[in-house]
Amino acid sequence: MKFDELAQQILENVEGMNTSWEDEDGKIKVTIKDVIKYLDGNDIPIKTVSLDKIKPIIIDQDYKNKNKNRVNASNLEYPIIVIKKNGKYKSILDGNHRAFKAVNSNAKNIKVREIDLSSPSTPDDYKELFDYGITPLY
Repeated sequence: MKFDELAQQILENVEGMNTSWEDEDGKIKVTIKDVIKYLDGNDIPIKTVSLDKIKPIIIDQDYKNKNKNRVNASNLEYPIIVIKKNGKYKSILDGNHRAFKAVNSNAKNIKVREIDLSSPSTPDDYKELFDYGITPLY
């Protein structure tokens, strides 16, 4: 399955594809569907990126026990979505399990789509919601 097919499934409300982010007041809500529409609508390309750049932004989760099944089921054919700011990767918005699987399987690269918070064309809601700190795994 290609990324555009996955995106279509997400847009059609396939079960399990209901990820969303909200501000504390509940005034702003962005769904994974919104993010994919933004990426596609702005022709944000899929890039192949060294895992050396991704490893420091994988969040700290119990990937080997509690989340083991999600890691094993993840498909590395689909790109992860990363947040970029001031030229550097800041966090993984979607795909931490895939990123961990790639690192754990000794892959050298991973497919990535970027949301650049420094870009004037990035929606203000994205800049507000996705400019957060993380606790990295590594």
